[in-house]
Parts: sequence; structure tokens; C-alpha cells
Amino acid sequence: DSQTDGQVHGIMIHRGVTNTTIAYNNVHDQPNGAGIAVFDSSGDSIHDNTVVGAEYGLRLSVGSAGNQFMNNTVTRSGQYAVFMYKGSDLPENTTPNGHPTANVFANNTFDTTTSNLVKTTEADGNVFTNNTFVHSGGSVLLQQSAGTVFTGNTFDPSQLFNLVGTT
Repeated sequence: DSQTDGQVHGIMIHRGVTNTTIAYNNVHDQPNGAGIAVFDSSGDSIHDNTVVGAEYGLRLSVGSAGNQFMNNTVTRSGQYAVFMYKGSDLPENTTPNGHPTANVFANNTFDTTTSNLVKTTEADGNVFTNNTFVHSGGSVLLQQSAGTVFTGNTFDPSQLFNLVGTT
């Protein structure tokens, strides 16, 4: 059901998809949806895919947890290369609070966004390691997201980070 939120996604894993591999795909031209969307699912391996021209390159929501994104190339995202958020649905299979949690992004290339390079809202303990980020239209924006780790990544020298918390 790739249209439940009014968006059309290239590939979507939805509610309780676990220990699944999404690999070696060429996803293109999803201007009002995600190239690859993960919704209320965990333990999945998303690797060696190419995503071009999606509104959101990689989108995780509704508690998606413990997924690994490796060796993907995401280019020309209409908004965000990576977008993680709680969502309004209640998770049935993942984190009780709905926060995307403990997802790993390693050895990916994210090239050209028109808005935030990475945007997280209520997403916790996610790790970005050894990725290449270039040609960002905006900042890396972390909103009410705890424990996000960036290590060993390559960014344009002018890349901005914006952290927004709550009292």
C-alpha cells in the first residue's frame, strides 16, 4: 500500500517487514514520494541501490528500527536525501514510541538536495558512518532526536548542522 499517505514511493516496506533485503535496484522519478520508504519495519538490509529524483531519497517512519542502509547512491532529492520521523500512525511492530531508532547508514553517497540534506524529527540513536554528502540545499536538521551519531563522513566544507531540542 504505497499511497496511504498521498505519496507514491518507488519501493516501500510496510508494517512488520523484518529481516528482508532490498538490493541492486534502480529507483527513479518519485517526485512526490520516497525512493525507498521503510514504515514500522525492522532488521532490514537496504544496500547497493540507486535512487534518483525522489522527493525523499530514503524515508523511515513509524518506529522503523535496526535497519541497515549500505552502499546506496541517492541523487537529486527534491527535499531530503534522508528523512526520518515519528509519523502519526501507531507502530504495531517496532518501537512503542514510534521513533525511528538504531538505524545505520554506512558507505552511502548522498548527492544534491534542494532542502535539508538529512532531516530527523523524533528519531533516536541513528548512526551515519563513512558516507559522502555533497551539494546540499540546506542543513543537516536534527529535531527532538537523541543520540544521533555522525562519524567518518565526508561533507562539503560549508555544510551546516542545525540541532533543535525541547525544554
